[in-house]
Amino acid sequence: MYKRTEQGWLKHLDFILLDVLCLQLALVLACCIRYGPDQWLYDEALYRRLALWMSVFDVIVAVMFNTMRNVLKRSASAELRYTLAHSALVFGAVVLFLFSTKEAVEYSRQVLWTTLFGYCAIAFIGRMLWKKLMRRWLRDERKRAMLLIASEKTAREAIGNFRAHPLAGIGLSGLVLTDRDAAGETFEGVPVVAGLSDAAQYICREWIDEVYIGVADMNERTARLLDKCREMGVTIHLWTMSLSGGKQTVEEIAGMTVVSRSINMASPMELLLKRVVDLLGGVVLSLLALIAMSLTMESWILPFVLLINIGFAVIYNFGTNFLMGQISYITKAIAAVLQLGVTMD
Repeated sequence: MYKRTEQGWLKHLDFILLDVLCLQLALVLACCIRYGPDQWLYDEALYRRLALWMSVFDVIVAVMFNTMRNVLKRSASAELRYTLAHSALVFGAVVLFLFSTKEAVEYSRQVLWTTLFGYCAIAFIGRMLWKKLMRRWLRDERKRAMLLIASEKTAREAIGNFRAHPLAGIGLSGLVLTDRDAAGETFEGVPVVAGLSDAAQYICREWIDEVYIGVADMNERTARLLDKCREMGVTIHLWTMSLSGGKQTVEEIAGMTVVSRSINMASPMELLLKRVVDLLGGVVLSLLALIAMSLTMESWILPFVLLINIGFAVIYNFGTNFLMGQISYITKAIAAVLQLGVTMD
């Protein structure tokens, strides 16, 4: 059975747990520096609660902002930038939480600042060491035996891609050329193990986990070979044409498997986060507008009347499209701003 690669934050759950451990270690060291080695952090209920909330915010930041994406492929400088950004988000959330609960005055500022700088250093070193171990383990583990079926042009590009991504866990067991019978030869350092006519017998006889074929090389003979692979239960990968620019994903539309490309794509979590930020931004700006108008107007009720008036005017200008959903996103973006400008004028 084919094991699909984990996607999203679960793919790097080990790095998330490592970050939590690094954060706890930084907090313990900060408390030892401030109160001495005899004072154990987890003996105090106050700091136990702080350690718990720090861990919770650490996981939330990693999941919501996907800060561990492509962590194994990052260079040292890129990893340092990601670590600093992740640490800033975590401690920003912690400080906001402490001020919201009115507990900020109960904690030592030296402990908080020392934890922040210690966490940045320990997390960066921990990530780099763990990446080194993971890369070594991925290179040493058993690779999936893959048979490449392609033309010479496609095979040359595919072999180059496989060699450029040694951590993909794929080992090329052999090659079948679709444009000529080259059994027994070597192409780009990969043995040509069979011709297209006897490739099915080779797959049945040898240990092949997966078959990789380019869509551009599909013809009647390769289609028959893929049918035989399906009968044998061999996993098949179809290499589609690469669409330049933007982000790509594979999905099913009207029963057809297609490759979709867009300038950007958002996960449900990212869409939820964007919606929450938009709503909070609207609330904050409305409150600021109310405060500003309350300071400049004689009556405290006039700011509310003005904002309600603007809201009804925006809805009115949207027309029936507001209810039927047939309105351009550009109109949605600028209608409120234009109405505010007209009202202020």
